[in-house]
Amino acid sequence: MKQEIRIDKTTGVVMVAVAVLFDAVNAGLNLIPLLGQVLAVLVSIIAYLTFGFWFLSRGVGFVNPKRAASFFGSAIIEAIPVLNILPCITVGVALTVLVVQLEDKTGIKMPKKV
Repeated sequence: MKQEIRIDKTTGVVMVAVAVLFDAVNAGLNLIPLLGQVLAVLVSIIAYLTFGFWFLSRGVGFVNPKRAASFFGSAIIEAIPVLNILPCITVGVALTVLVVQLEDKTGIKMPKKV
């Protein structure tokens, strides 16, 4: 029986690198008063939609509360102006990639109910 790998190492690195780019753009936009902060929130929304579809296309769903919390939990901080200068998108994507890779490597799935 072949082991299913939803996110391989290369894809994981590319996902985290793209997340770093989104966070860098957010940090730069936050330096612009008012308009930059509004644009940073829009960039965050685009980033979460991008990664949401990317994860779904790789077979990673967010029905599991723990996996959803590791990805979307950082969205709460990203929605707060000024605090969205923190690299929350990168942290959320990296945690989700690590959890999925751990699930695939060990064969242990996170429980669906908390």
